[in-house]
Amino acid sequence: MISARFHRSFDALDQLFGFTRRFYEQERVPAEERLVFDFCVEEIFTNFVKYEEFLDIAFQLAGDRQQVDAIHRLGPLRA
Repeated sequence: MISARFHRSFDALDQLFGFTRRFYEQERVPAEERLVFDFCVEEIFTNFVKYEEFLDIAFQLAGDRQQVDAIHRLGPLRA
């Protein structure tokens, strides 16, 4: 399992894909599975960028290649 934190910005997409590449190499993910996986991770990330107000987005990728855990820590709730 690997994890990383990214600034909530579309400029961080290159870093995000570098992170997934490290995961692919570590877990020996076949090339034909990578595009779909990257698409899912990118969709989650861009939705956080567009619709959330927090500064950082943390991702955690599980080693079984079948599960992506997107960790998003909530700040204080507003009344």
